[in-house]
Amino acid sequence: MAYTDLATMKAQLDITDSGQDTILAVYVSAASARCDSYTGRVYGDDIGEGFEQHTRTNDIFELDDVSKLNLIEWPVISIASISLDDEALVSGADYRINLRTGVITFQDSSNYQQRVSGVLKVTHDVGFETIPGDVELGCLRLGAYWFNRKATEGLGSQLIGDLQESFRRPEEVAILHDTIGQYQLHSVG
Repeated sequence: MAYTDLATMKAQLDITDSGQDTILAVYVSAASARCDSYTGRVYGDDIGEGFEQHTRTNDIFELDDVSKLNLIEWPVISIASISLDDEALVSGADYRINLRTGVITFQDSSNYQQRVSGVLKVTHDVGFETIPGDVELGCLRLGAYWFNRKATEGLGSQLIGDLQESFRRPEEVAILHDTIGQYQLHSVG
């Protein structure tokens, strides 16, 4: 499932006829896939699964004297199971979690942070109940950028030797950073 649709893309570009539908449909799909890859939310086979709710089964972390852990994905909807060296941990007693950021803080029986070591296994549900508006906006801006670039390629350009230099709008990364940069997953917490 794409994060936006053809009708919304056409409205964004103020296009009312169907002459450009084929290329715009490609841009809708490609922009959704690009949003997934830019943010690192590429876990499903279909585009648009990166932000949707899904289950991560048995994520494994080797911990060495840490009091906090950033889960790979966030937001976290719920923890189905969590164990340290195959011993089940209990929420509120052994750890607490910030569901919005996916940060687990380990604690002792007095609720103070505790440093732990071992193999942590976590099965949890993650993703967004509804796709954030910023993600749809990022897809729309990216699709519009590609469409306008295609339509105006060569305008405002000059040939310098064998090199053609074009004066272009902001690049893809700048568009994505401005609209969905805050949703990027990081491999290092």
